[in-house]
Amino acid sequence: YDGFEAMDKVVSSPERSNAEGYIVHYKSTNTRVKVKFSEYLEIHKIATGLSEFSLHSLLASGGREKIEEYRSYAPEEFLNFIDENVAKIEKRYNAEESRIKKVYEDLVTKLPKDVEQKDFALAVQKEIPKELNSHMFSLRAGRGVNAKSVWESIKPAYTKSFWSANNGRIAEE
Repeated sequence: YDGFEAMDKVVSSPERSNAEGYIVHYKSTNTRVKVKFSEYLEIHKIATGLSEFSLHSLLASGGREKIEEYRSYAPEEFLNFIDENVAKIEKRYNAEESRIKKVYEDLVTKLPKDVEQKDFALAVQKEIPKELNSHMFSLRAGRGVNAKSVWESIKPAYTKSFWSANNGRIAEE
């Protein structure tokens, strides 16, 4: 090809399933340009970035819906890793949420039923670990736990991606 018209033609052409993309060859300069399909880019992003940390970030930002979208692009060999780690992360989230609610229940059972907000605040300040204070006030107001704070509290340490940890190969099961 010669000229940018050819590139426009390639970029606007429909993507093919299970294909990486096109290579456009400009004969006049002997230059080659790769044009990658969006599906290929998504799969590559998953393959090189899949880790417990990345799955936690997806769950924290979009919940199960985000994970299902992610799974739809993931190669089959990655699905067990995704499912096992999502289950582990959700279990940690649920355990932390339950722990926070239990701390709240334990606190309110010690206080008079019609406790004033000021006295509630003093009890929270005196008896509750500082990182849980906002949850106590949120629960008292009937808003539930602060999900963003729970996700932050269970964030795993950064780890190598599933792909990198296996030297660019899919692990044999």
